[in-house]
Amino acid sequence: MLTRLDPRPPAKAGSRSFLDLCRGLGWPWIVILAVGSVWTPLSIPALVIAWWLAWRHPFAAGHLTKALTAVTVAVIIGGAITSPVRTVLEQCAWMSRLGCLIMLGLGFLLIDRQLTPQDPRPSR
Repeated sequence: MLTRLDPRPPAKAGSRSFLDLCRGLGWPWIVILAVGSVWTPLSIPALVIAWWLAWRHPFAAGHLTKALTAVTVAVIIGGAITSPVRTVLEQCAWMSRLGCLIMLGLGFLLIDRQLTPQDPRPSR
């Protein structure tokens, strides 16, 4: 992977613009989950690739992995529930599509919390 695509903190500490959040999360993460959210046949591979990207994230791996674990469990449970209009594979793909969409939003939320500087004031 090109180093400029790797996740990195913003140049200015505390900067949390949308582009800074995208750089902090990593462009491959955003592209993979966006494609998985839009096109159902790629949603299951997108979640698998998201696992790999979460494990190698330089400063938010723990938080992203925990969130991805919860979403994956929900996808497996939702995929196991039978649907009157879908086969099991179609149901799993549809749930994975929802999982990609949720992980994209959760990823932005988690990286925003990671990029927020600590409050220098003492707590009461």
